[in-house]
Amino acid sequence: MQRLRRLFVWRGRATRREYWEALALGVAAWLVGMGLALAVMVTTDWVVGGVIAAVIPMAVGSFAWAATAMRRFRDRNRSPLFFVVLIVGPQQLWSFARDLGGFEGAPYVKLLLMVMAIGLASWGFVELGVLRGTVGRNRYGDDPLNPTPAEVFT
Repeated sequence: MQRLRRLFVWRGRATRREYWEALALGVAAWLVGMGLALAVMVTTDWVVGGVIAAVIPMAVGSFAWAATAMRRFRDRNRSPLFFVVLIVGPQQLWSFARDLGGFEGAPYVKLLLMVMAIGLASWGFVELGVLRGTVGRNRYGDDPLNPTPAEVFT
């Protein structure tokens, strides 16, 4: 129960393992949501019901992943602003590049924006999923890999 509760907490730090578990849960929740939406829409022809059935598990999975990603940035001793730069930023750059109108030099601008988006997304992948967190205590709390004796016996 404690592990499940930690998925929805925004405070503290998270290990790489917690991050990958939250990511897997988020992907599973999105797949379940899409399956529910498809099942409701195919069996009842009720599109709104399908959307409602999809939104609930998707929102839960996305919230759990976002909370764990935020705690993972804190484990790396990074500001929560990194969430905006490395998670939201690439999505916005890619959308802007995709929707960019046709003008002289537009293909080059699109290419530059897409390369920037891929670079930021890759950096976010390395920060969240590959690199070890800060060793010892940092400004966001104790090291989750080396708990204090009080944390072990609670």
